[in-house]
Amino acid sequence: MSQLDRRQLLRLFGGVAAAGAAGALGACATGPSPETVEQPSGRTIKIGLLAPATGPYLAVGADITQGFRLYLAANGNRLGRHDVDLLLEDEGGTVGSAQAAVDSLI
Repeated sequence: MSQLDRRQLLRLFGGVAAAGAAGALGACATGPSPETVEQPSGRTIKIGLLAPATGPYLAVGADITQGFRLYLAANGNRLGRHDVDLLLEDEGGTVGSAQAAVDSLI
């Protein structure tokens, strides 16, 4: 019987971990039954999203905004049982502009 070197041991543990993760994810693949899905409440909540829309972080802000909108679209424009009214504000490039954006959301 040959001895395992470090790389072989890491491959072995990695394979075991991958198989365990695949099994665990497979067990979670079933969706909720229709009886457990909560019905919409009919209420609308306002969500304020402060993200950079100008300046050097424009691309990051666009990703944040698009990601949040994509989540809402995938979930029927709801968070939990409540409809969402999304309010967007640009944080700007200074502390003062960010504070003004927060104040306008509040």
